[in-house]
Amino acid sequence: MCLNDQMRLSAIALFAWIMITGCSSSKIEAKGVKGVSADVTLSWTNREKDVNRAGGGYRIYHSTTANFSLTGLTPVDLPYVSGATAPNTYTYSQLSPGVHYFKIIAYSALGGGQTSEATQVSYTIP
Repeated sequence: MCLNDQMRLSAIALFAWIMITGCSSSKIEAKGVKGVSADVTLSWTNREKDVNRAGGGYRIYHSTTANFSLTGLTPVDLPYVSGATAPNTYTYSQLSPGVHYFKIIAYSALGGGQTSEATQVSYTIP
């Protein structure tokens, strides 16, 4: 994911698509009972090469606060295990109604850890 990229958002009912121009793309889909809770699935295009090796992968951060800091948060870790690419989808279960913010960071063993800056995307559960 890249920092300061332009984002376009279009939403239909409980579905949203967020494109991070020129870098990676994230698709956010929500399924659930309106006004109660929803499962939110994030998926993105794997364009970073170094995440697809041992020691690489993605970390997903979640908050209900805009422009949140990663400090003190425990990410969901999606490490590369085998195959052609690291996992590039994750589902949060039973998120409450409101605005949820997500940041996805690629990392690798090459170069000492984090390989990309985090771009924030958001999704509103009605």
